[in-house]
Amino acid sequence: MNIYKSSLYGMIQLTKNEIGQGLSAYQKGSAPYGQVYWRFNDEINDYTNSRQNRWQGGLNFSLLNDIHNFLLIICLFLLCICMFSPLRNSVDQKMCIVLNLSILFIVLLNIRFHT
Repeated sequence: MNIYKSSLYGMIQLTKNEIGQGLSAYQKGSAPYGQVYWRFNDEINDYTNSRQNRWQGGLNFSLLNDIHNFLLIICLFLLCICMFSPLRNSVDQKMCIVLNLSILFIVLLNIRFHT
């Protein structure tokens, strides 16, 4: 059961790499605020006035995520060219496995972002 759950949640975690995911405002009462207040009390004003804490809608990383997805598609295209071209016969078998896994992970990442 441990191996199964580790594999399952490992694959889920591999597909959750959106830029800025999990960032939000950490105001009074949150663990980060308490640590900044306790350890860096002279910096608490800068912390509370930071863009992350003042902007209630969260930070917008949609452009960076679009660029990231575009680069993933380009990488997928290049990997497919490498795997399905005559050059494949000259590549080591272990490298073919790495290329196949890379293609699989890129496809999984894109499926996750577009669903």
